[in-house]
Amino acid sequence: MMDDLLGKRYQKNRDFIYRNVVGEGMLLPVSQKVGEIRSSIYTLNETAARAWELVDGKRTLADIHEMMVVEFEVDPGQARQDLLELVEQLVKIDALQAIEDQVGAA
Repeated sequence: MMDDLLGKRYQKNRDFIYRNVVGEGMLLPVSQKVGEIRSSIYTLNETAARAWELVDGKRTLADIHEMMVVEFEVDPGQARQDLLELVEQLVKIDALQAIEDQVGAA
């Protein structure tokens, strides 16, 4: 089932501001309401930050996984597990949203 997730595409929630600060990614959720900021700032390590940067709504997780394995020269199995765990966490905080493909739509 986890490998099924590798075929999915995700998009970033525009209510999150991302900044790369000295190799660490910072995600700051903001609200649409003026003056209201959610209380959490999320810190991403170098590989998690790179994965975030690669999410564009067009690449599948399999594409991102392949790029990460090459770029960081890591074990493919470990990279897959780490990527899926990261995506699960980012979906949980609503920073990423799965794109539902319109199969059969004309």
